[in-house]
Amino acid sequence: MRVGIIGCGSIGKTIIDNSNMFDVIAVYDKDYSKLSDLDLSSRSIKICKTFDEFLRQDTDLVVEAASQDAVRAYATDVLKKRKSLVILSVGALMDEELRTKLIRSARENNSCIYIPSGAIVGLDNLKVLRFAEGDITLTTTKSPKSLGLKDFTGRKTVFKGKASKAVKEFPYNINVAATLSLATGKDIDVEIIADSTVRGNIHQIRVNGVFGSINIDINNVTFPKNPKTSYLAALSVLGLIKSIDEPLKVGL
Repeated sequence: MRVGIIGCGSIGKTIIDNSNMFDVIAVYDKDYSKLSDLDLSSRSIKICKTFDEFLRQDTDLVVEAASQDAVRAYATDVLKKRKSLVILSVGALMDEELRTKLIRSARENNSCIYIPSGAIVGLDNLKVLRFAEGDITLTTTKSPKSLGLKDFTGRKTVFKGKASKAVKEFPYNINVAATLSLATGKDIDVEIIADSTVRGNIHQIRVNGVFGSINIDINNVTFPKNPKTSYLAALSVLGLIKSIDEPLKVGL
């Protein structure tokens, strides 16, 4: 599995640091300064100055670890090159027109689009909501700083509404809502809370359906230099990449 990475933030660097698990051969970031700081002296990874150069590399799988804008700008071209694609900025796929376009391109070019479980546990079971009647809600609590409230102290709800709107207002914070919506086929109800006393990212998922009830509470450790990102999200990407070529797949 030859892997290329778009975006060299916390998650991109985590993938590179674990490239002994699979063959990372190329990396691209439109902010070239992020790439110039990489120490790749012990790895044969190509640092690409342009996206076209990146696209020419002999990769099987491309990991988008940049932004929703990167999905819009690069995803179609990746799929047209018959490369499969891991999308981390899942909020971009709440745009139905873009999602339909990418799915069509993947089918036409015999490629796959993968969405990691990210900061969520139990995602495989939540997919039953596609086939059985039920309701799902998400309450996410984060530090004010990670939500763009630098000088706020206390606790308050900063958003309450549907996931499709949440991913537009908080494009770097609420991939969990988008992933849950895509997995369940529902535009789920979301509440986002800023709380200056919390240290991690807390996600509370509540499900009620004909099959019973599911309560999931997740308290994720964040990256020290990037409180918007959960460390679990990065680890889930490693697990996904590793599992793609494995003959035994569990919990899909």
